Amino acid sequence: MLQIVGALILLIAGFAILRLLFRALISTASALAGLILLCLFGPALLAGYITERITRLFHIRWLAGVFLTIAGMIISFMWGLDGKHIALEAHTFDSVKFILTTALAGGLLAVPLQIKNIQQNGITPEDISKEINGYYCCFYTAFFLMACSACAPLIALQYDISPSLMWWGGLLYWLAALVTLLWAASQIQALKKLTCAISQTLEEQPVLNSKSWLTSLQNDYSLPDSLTERIWLTLISQRISRES
Repeated sequence: MLQIVGALILLIAGFAILRLLFRALISTASALAGLILLCLFGPALLAGYITERITRLFHIRWLAGVFLTIAGMIISFMWGLDGKHIALEAHTFDSVKFILTTALAGGLLAVPLQIKNIQQNGITPEDISKEINGYYCCFYTAFFLMACSACAPLIALQYDISPSLMWWGGLLYWLAALVTLLWAASQIQALKKLTCAISQTLEEQPVLNSKSWLTSLQNDYSLPDSLTERIWLTLISQRISRES
């Protein structure tokens, strides 16, 4: 009987130790993955953040973006169609892919029109200044990620590193740039749709169940809950002020 009890105690203790080890392994793996991502993408993100701050300081964020996009398109076409990149062949995915991301970045420069549409619904640029700053930060970060992608095959040639490894590294940076641009575009579109939906609903139904409506908005739009609530409160306050 004592042997059975002892075996059960050891079994329970063993499961507890395994559980602790598993949690420690998961935490270590998560920390290691975070460190790797920080080393890979941190410099580009920091460069994008600094560029956004500097261009905002001199009030040239949009203009600098225009010049950067024009230069990026020229270089991308030179690489993709003329084969000017010494490590990439013309008319291949490796060289042409930069045209896609640069064109997408150019589409993000329509942000003044997006902001104008948002303003028509009662939100001022000051109300969403943090989001606009993040939008431009994503824009500039994407270009630095594309630069890292373009440099990967050059590094393979210069330092005799495995071309296959650097190809995957370059593709990873390019995909990161693509995701960054798509995410920024989706956020500004969601913000525009949110303000439009709130304004239209307030015009049609002045009296609503506020709590359930806010919850519905937070579920329907891919925006942070705090941002959705802030926009919602701003437009609600404006409505109350007009009626009082």
